[in-house]
Amino acid sequence: FLANTLFCLVSFAWLLFRLWLFGCRLRLFRTGSMWTRVCLFLAACATHSVSAETIDFSGATLNYVVSANSNNNDGSNSGISVLLLHGARFSSQTWVDLGTLDALSDAGFSSVAVDLPGHGQSGKVNMDDSYVAKLVKRLRQEGVLTHKVVCISPSFSGSVSIPVLFEYPSMFVGFVAVAPVGTQRYSESQWAEIEVPMLIVYGENDSSIGIPGLKYLEQTPNHETYMMAGAGHACYHEPGRADEFHRVVISHLQQMRTRVQRVSAL
Repeated sequence: FLANTLFCLVSFAWLLFRLWLFGCRLRLFRTGSMWTRVCLFLAACATHSVSAETIDFSGATLNYVVSANSNNNDGSNSGISVLLLHGARFSSQTWVDLGTLDALSDAGFSSVAVDLPGHGQSGKVNMDDSYVAKLVKRLRQEGVLTHKVVCISPSFSGSVSIPVLFEYPSMFVGFVAVAPVGTQRYSESQWAEIEVPMLIVYGENDSSIGIPGLKYLEQTPNHETYMMAGAGHACYHEPGRADEFHRVVISHLQQMRTRVQRVSAL
């Protein structure tokens, strides 16, 4: 009896701690009366949650995370589904921890974060240049990506997302390039032919990948560039920079939403 009671108390304490961290991440304990803070916190807990799903894909288990709020509204107000990939040291959990799925959901965008093979909870399998294109098709079949797709691709993930821009140019209606690997695989003249609207995000101090990649990415005719001052390669992941990253990305997505809705109305 004592052991069971202790286990329940420890589990409850851990749950309270996780909820407290979540509330701090959403900055709900900084302003307003205590009652207001409690109400905001409970509302956030009710509306901001994520669920993990697994499917068999390309000969291995694929794990992905979706915002429960995204499932409820299904992005119907935006006409855009956001696909989040990740860098070599990260996984779909990174976007959960940073609050990116919640931020996108709050802005009316459905989103899914994927564990690429060999990362997070996904099994290991070789990825070729068609891997992401096939992945998008499968996630559409699963009802996860229900609208036109904008891909957010940092670092390592560029090695498999960038080929989509060249080989499947209609797959994405937008592309957020966060210092992606693989820009040099294609010439500047080839990049100049990419018409997909692009947001280029890089850290001011990223001399290894982000800055060298600019001369290729900025050849695209429909791009905007945002430099995160004082940041390194994983600029969005540096302490205190997630909110800045979210603001820039969501502003770009809102422009994309207007463009998509305008085209749909024709």
